[in-house]
Amino acid sequence: MAHLHQLNEEQRAAVTAPLGPVRVMAGPGSGKTKVLVARVAELIQTHGISSSKLLAVTFTNKAAGELQERLSNMLGWKASRVWACTFHRQDLTTDLLRKLVKAEQPDLTAADLTATASQLMHNISTVKCSMTTWHAAMPKARADLFRRGAQRVFFIENSEEERRWVEDLVCWFERHMLVDEFQDTNTPQYELVRLLTLPQGNLFVVGDPDQSIYEWRGADMDNMTCQLKIDYPDIQTFILKNNYRSSERIVQTASALISANKDWGRARMQAQRPLGNHIIDVMAYLRLVVGLRDELALLRVINTPRRGIGDTSVDKLLEYAKRMGATLPSLLFGSPLEPGMASASGSSSSSLPPFPAGKQLGLTPKAAESVKHFRQLIVRLRDIASNSSLEDTLAAIVNEVVTAMPLLACCLCGLKVW
Repeated sequence: MAHLHQLNEEQRAAVTAPLGPVRVMAGPGSGKTKVLVARVAELIQTHGISSSKLLAVTFTNKAAGELQERLSNMLGWKASRVWACTFHRQDLTTDLLRKLVKAEQPDLTAADLTATASQLMHNISTVKCSMTTWHAAMPKARADLFRRGAQRVFFIENSEEERRWVEDLVCWFERHMLVDEFQDTNTPQYELVRLLTLPQGNLFVVGDPDQSIYEWRGADMDNMTCQLKIDYPDIQTFILKNNYRSSERIVQTASALISANKDWGRARMQAQRPLGNHIIDVMAYLRLVVGLRDELALLRVINTPRRGIGDTSVDKLLEYAKRMGATLPSLLFGSPLEPGMASASGSSSSSLPPFPAGKQLGLTPKAAESVKHFRQLIVRLRDIASNSSLEDTLAAIVNEVVTAMPLLACCLCGLKVW
């Protein structure tokens, strides 16, 4: 299975875990979202679950967009049927409200049902934002219905009888739910997850209790460290401890800082990207900038640092280049010139050849835009190399592609940090 090829042993174990509740505790740079995306592919390709029955939830629109893009790169058209959204996306709440209204008013047409649910969502928002009463926010004749619905869905002053009513209401929800950054859930969000996944227990969560940063708005990391085990006694737990983002020194420093946090059974993070790897990356950039012919160097740096050109996008570029009888460097940059030389037509080394549209290459719009920016970056660095010393060229590469690494900048460029 292609979705398993890029996973380490720990990640693979989490992705291929049997159906049922799964908890992945993962530190920074350990591939949390990568594991979640691979789990979606695993559910579809190995377990035969329809992509339309998968709900992947995160906290920000940006994160949801990145999640959808990764799914598109891995699954193609099937990704469009996966419900990838935030907890606050109106579709998620409106769908529940539509079911509630149907139970209250079974004779409504489909159009009226949707309109009534949307109106209920609007009224709930009005009450919350204006700090007014239900009767002041909507027509009196419908206020009782709306208030009853809000109580049942949002657990406002609800009795045990009403809570059981909500549980019966959402039993129709036969989706498999996956949640990113689970350590940031608050009590209502956790309750929603619980109601949507029990008793079937089709839940897969990833997160890092040491990165819980939303306590100010009610986030409770105990939802991940303690409450899940209570509500899902048979939950399977996996811990990812390999950090692929930072050097050993950074990982050691971070580990020392978080060791004072509440102990939830964390494993010591292990750096898999030492300083030497960053130096190799910079040298690969240099080889590419100077010659534009080195395909190995190009493959190493095309998504380093990450810029949205994942393995699937690279495979599509390689496949297109092969069909055209070209190498990947020549596809991206044309026939290389020596730095500073002009072609017979007088164009400089900074000119770029025409490039196929992203759709023609099979790339997503975001990946196509990232490829465009990468091509421009390499040409910009090449122009610097044409008119500058090796030291200045290295400094430009470090400045462009390496962040938060003053030690590396000093080593390569002869700078001093006082």
